[in-house]
Amino acid sequence: MRTADAARNRDLAILPDAPTTRTAIALTAAGTAFAVFVVGAVVESWLISLVRPSEGELTWISDLVLAISLGVVLYLWLNLRSTREALMHLERETIVLDTQLAVASKIQRDLLPLAPPTRHGISWAVRLVAAGQIGGDYYDFVDLGGRARVAIIGDIAGKGVPAAMMLVYVRALFRQAVRETPEPRAIVSRLANALYAETRGDSYLTCIVLHIDEHTRLLTATTAGHPPAIVTGSHHRRLVTGGPPAGLFPITSYEQESTTLVAGNRVILVTDGIIERMPGDPERAAACVSTRVSAAELCRRVFDWSQAPGASPPVAGWDDDRTALVLAVD
Repeated sequence: MRTADAARNRDLAILPDAPTTRTAIALTAAGTAFAVFVVGAVVESWLISLVRPSEGELTWISDLVLAISLGVVLYLWLNLRSTREALMHLERETIVLDTQLAVASKIQRDLLPLAPPTRHGISWAVRLVAAGQIGGDYYDFVDLGGRARVAIIGDIAGKGVPAAMMLVYVRALFRQAVRETPEPRAIVSRLANALYAETRGDSYLTCIVLHIDEHTRLLTATTAGHPPAIVTGSHHRRLVTGGPPAGLFPITSYEQESTTLVAGNRVILVTDGIIERMPGDPERAAACVSTRVSAAELCRRVFDWSQAPGASPPVAGWDDDRTALVLAVD
């Protein structure tokens, strides 16, 4: 409701003072009357010169010009009133729509969890910046009995309300899949098949799902048509194994790959809204990251890379949601 109140306050702020309004109305009315008089006189003179009427016909011509002038003024007034009512109706609809979008945006933000707390030397950081009021990027975390976690970062095809509605569905599918299996490839396969059954490929999801065993520090990941995860630190690696975007094809299966993390490793996952804006190679930038930088600081740096002086969207005037998820091992 704050959006509607702000709109009303804005409208009240731009209303002129009453005396000024009355003066403007009086001047407009006087100017209109003078314009109608001049036009009527010109038309009447033209008709008289053309017809050369008698005295009776002259009276008739004067009445005709007066009637036409009155009709034109009445038409303009009625048209103005109708236009004003249409504008007021459109403004009310806009206020209602803005309020509904604000509520939907809040619901969407509330569905996105905070980064998990540090545990067993593994810390997390995440940040999402939507291009519009409602975005299509998505992330989530699920704790597995205090010794492991499953995380997902994804980008739903499309924008606005359709993407937001699909996000709610994807979140429910993901959490149900994690309850059934901790394997990333099986989780993504369940997501993909359920999405295709629902949308027949009209909507799909690119994502990365990873499983981290916090005791053995074994990281297992599956990529579904998404920019690869980057592992930096003592060794540098791209996690690219997986398959096509989830929900694009029927009966889809995926592969997965594993790597053991050690102290100093950092894992960076981003959506294409960041990749598309970066002026250089993201892997080269990630390779220069210190093994001592925190997850939160690295997450901030990833966004700085996408907002550097040389960064720009791929198409002028176009912007996309940007999300970064970082895992740090210490």
